[in-house]
Amino acid sequence: MKHLKITLILIFLCSLSNLFGQKKLKFGERLIYGSSLTYILHNEAAFPDFNFHEFTWSNNIAVNVTPSLYFGLGFKYIYTNGAFYPNPPTKQRYNMTTAFFQYDFFPKEKMRLFPEIVWAYGNYCFCGIKNPKKIEGSHYLGAGLGFDYPITNRLSIDLSMMFYDIINKTTQEKGEYNIYILGLNFDIINPKKQKKSL
Repeated sequence: MKHLKITLILIFLCSLSNLFGQKKLKFGERLIYGSSLTYILHNEAAFPDFNFHEFTWSNNIAVNVTPSLYFGLGFKYIYTNGAFYPNPPTKQRYNMTTAFFQYDFFPKEKMRLFPEIVWAYGNYCFCGIKNPKKIEGSHYLGAGLGFDYPITNRLSIDLSMMFYDIINKTTQEKGEYNIYILGLNFDIINPKKQKKSL
């Protein structure tokens, strides 16, 4: 997993050399709002009768800085229900605020294929093989890969996979948060300036 993060970050950094060759979009000519709902069932073979359900509602907004580079802010609501170990089932709510960069490999197309790096701040810690913990002040560093496919001039399907690690000393246990994203993106500004993908 760490090798994937390093690879995506290197791809992102190497791709910055192409920024000056693109002249399609100027700063702020594309503004995208995205929303998704993700469901993950956590279970463990050692405890077949115990599991918990995780729902994540993600919202974000991103603006193009250059034709290929996007900067965005987001917020995640994370809801869990149940128990992983033989504990009384509980319902919990967590949150995570994010800031991210995305690099679009197809800046002249409506569709986007992009690596993403993200910093996040929140209180969700899935620490080892245990029930999640609420640990305030947790910082995360993440990376992933995403794909947007247009279905109308303004609307596109967002498919992404993200991997987060807690990077501060909030816990002695290793904490990570991995999530797939299946959602919708909506072009708020200038969608007609983008060419439709094939």
